[in-house]
Amino acid sequence: MRFDPVARAKPQRALRPELHQLETFLKVVEARSFTGAARLLGCSQSAVSQTIARLEEVFGGDLFVRNRGSGLALTPIGRSVEPYAIDLLATIDTQMRRAIETAQSRTGELRIGFYLGITAGPLRDGLRAFCAENPNVQFQMIEGLPGDLHRQLNDRTIDVMVASFMPRQTADTIERLPLWEERLFLALPVLHSLAGRTSLGWTDIASLKLLMRTWQGENSVYRAVISRIGGRTLDCEQHAVSREAILAMVGLGMGAAIVFESAIVLHPDLVFLPIRGRDASATVEALWPAGDSNPLRHRLLVHLRRHGEIPDRP
Repeated sequence: MRFDPVARAKPQRALRPELHQLETFLKVVEARSFTGAARLLGCSQSAVSQTIARLEEVFGGDLFVRNRGSGLALTPIGRSVEPYAIDLLATIDTQMRRAIETAQSRTGELRIGFYLGITAGPLRDGLRAFCAENPNVQFQMIEGLPGDLHRQLNDRTIDVMVASFMPRQTADTIERLPLWEERLFLALPVLHSLAGRTSLGWTDIASLKLLMRTWQGENSVYRAVISRIGGRTLDCEQHAVSREAILAMVGLGMGAAIVFESAIVLHPDLVFLPIRGRDASATVEALWPAGDSNPLRHRLLVHLRRHGEIPDRP
């Protein structure tokens, strides 16, 4: 017979108990008999006996002391196995429940990037409804400008972005879905000469100094406004500050600012006038990686679209 050192060195696979074997073991412990365990499991006594025999082969010894006229008792091996069997099955039950809840969109984590200035309105209302329906979902909210959010989406650091002023075309790796339309308003100081108007056109806006937010050279909002004023020269200052700071600067008479209707807040130093004419609104969209079937994202978008169905205004 030829000696094969490779075959001899091949490790043997260790025996492992199966889950149903451990469940049967615990039922026997509970009932203190094979017959009682069979009733609890809805199977035959012989099936219980065979399962316990195979489990004893795994552990290399008897699990129960079989005494006539009295219930079964655990052997030292059985006593050592019992707590581990209980913990293992409890852990598996917990993880399976969490997996099922995640699959059914009841738990998990969702990272949402959103455009500055749309925290109110449909985004707020849709998130509130989603949270009420899915209280165990954890959110991570990331505020940013469209270009920055788009980069984070491509890097998979966020799951979905809700933004406006995005280019018409995006990469094939990105899906996009219109959610709602935001009417555009202009914030002006209350003492400005145009503050008494009922509305303003893009020609009026082109004559003003506009204040905009920026971050690391982000200029998507600037490009969107330029496309709306019809090729006119735009006097614009970009500042790396918060939206609240921009409105405060407007109130100080440093310029004007374009805002979404849902971002309007009462401010003693400001008036908000609707913009009329071509492109006097902006589409808020959801964007996410193509091929991503995240059920949490899908359910969130259902709520956002539902709350984005704003009635027509007179």
